[in-house]
Amino acid sequence: MLARNATLVPGVCVLIKTVTDYYVGRILSVNSAEILLTEAAWVPDTGRLSECLLRGSSVFVEIEMIPAWVVINRAAVTAIIAWMHPLPTETR
Repeated sequence: MLARNATLVPGVCVLIKTVTDYYVGRILSVNSAEILLTEAAWVPDTGRLSECLLRGSSVFVEIEMIPAWVVINRAAVTAIIAWMHPLPTETR
C-alpha cells in the first residue's frame, strides 16, 4: 500500500521510526519489502521528537552517519515522517 503513496518516492527526505531505531535520509528506492536510504544516519537519540521535527537535526542528541546507504525492512517500520530540514552530515 505505501509503495503506491506518492510521498514515498526517490529523492524525498524522511525520518523513519522502526520498532527499535530512528533513521533519517533520502529515499533512493522503495519496494513492497524495503526502503533504501542514502545520505542516511542512524539516530540513537532524537531528543524531543516534536522539537526535532520543528528544528531539524540540530536537536538530535546523537547521530551516527551511514557512509553509503541503508536498507530498512518495511515490516519493522512503525512511522515515516516527512523530513523538511537539511540532512545531518556529521556524526556526533
